[in-house]
Amino acid sequence: MHTSHPVFGDLVTSNRLVRGGRWTFRGTLVLLDDVFAELARGMTLQAVWEKHGALDRRDLEAVVSQALGEHAHALREPTGDLAFGDARRGAETRSTRRAAA
Repeated sequence: MHTSHPVFGDLVTSNRLVRGGRWTFRGTLVLLDDVFAELARGMTLQAVWEKHGALDRRDLEAVVSQALGEHAHALREPTGDLAFGDARRGAETRSTRRAAA
């Protein structure tokens, strides 16, 4: 039996028989902590997605968007999709624009 994550719902689940009950992206063995650690080290969403072949791109985008909350707009492309670039670079660029204004 799996448990849905309190923030990310069914996108991230826990099962005590899988990866010791740690949070994983649904249908995969990809740990939520690993993905956030990779993003914190500066990996792009594209690189994280390519590294974890089992990871659904839409699930990754949805979790990152929810995690960023009100700051998700800093990573949005003009099309409305999340940019698969460096998350920190996008946030810095937006901060720089605000400071210059």
